[in-house]
Parts: sequence; structure tokens; C-alpha cells
Amino acid sequence: MKNSSKIVLLIFAGLLILSLAYFLADWRKNNPAGQTPTGNEAQKENLPEEPKNEDQQKTGKFQEAIAHMVQNIATLSPEDPVLGGSWFVTRFWFADENNFYAEYEDGHILRQILLRRDGEKYEVVGYFEPGENAFELKQGKDALFGRDLVLYEKNQTTGEWERKN
Repeated sequence: MKNSSKIVLLIFAGLLILSLAYFLADWRKNNPAGQTPTGNEAQKENLPEEPKNEDQQKTGKFQEAIAHMVQNIATLSPEDPVLGGSWFVTRFWFADENNFYAEYEDGHILRQILLRRDGEKYEVVGYFEPGENAFELKQGKDALFGRDLVLYEKNQTTGEWERKN
């Protein structure tokens, strides 16, 4: 009985050692050199960024257009604000990274323009005013009518523009 207990104990110890060796080998394969099993976030900060996927690239282009429009809405709007106010953008509707609607107001009146971006140049393609149920085209053309759109609105708490759909 003593010999059989020793054999079972040796087999158990051997399995434990093999399991530990397997765990360490797997861990080394999946973790960068120098990182401890408890983690080292400072090590990760120095790694190069992973390439952006298509959605991340589009989001970056959307954010570029948003930043440009927020700064330049006064010069792109075909109409001046009323009562000495200033235009501010409230929403963006993107068909793609180069074609989008910008909804804006001055605190008294609401307007929308359709823009086409070509590099650094922004062209107003259509001008809209509120109608009974939707915006009505007043000038230009609505080349994006019926297309799926991506909505961005400003988060009033954080001040960041966020995708809503």
C-alpha cells in the first residue's frame, strides 16, 4: 500500500509539473518579452498602434469634417444668423466621409446644408429650411435623398461629438 501511495503521489506531482510547464509555455507565446504574469501596462504603451480598420478611418474623417464645420459654419451658411446671433452646429448626418448634412441654428432659426468635401475644400450642394414634417430644399439639390446616414450629435456633458446610430 505504501508503494502504491508513492506512485500515485509521483504521478500527481508529474502532472502538476507538466501543467505548470504548459501554462508557462503558452503564456510566453502570448505575451511580449519582459511582461510579468501580473501585467505591465507601461510595456503596452510603447507598442506601435495597430492599423486602423475601415470604420475607425471613417470615424476619423467624420471627426475632421465636424471640426472644420464647427469652426467655419458662419462662412459656409448661405444665410446670416438673425438678431446678431451666431451659428452653431447641432447635428451631422453622413452618407460617407465626403458627403454630409450639417444641421445648425442661431437660437432663433434652424437650417441645414448639404456639403461635399473634396480634400480640404467644402462645397455647399443644397440649402434647407424646416418644413411641416422635414427639411425642405430651398436651393441646390439633395443628392443624398433616401441614402442611409450616420448621425453625430454633441454630448452636452462631455463636449464630444458622438455617433448616435
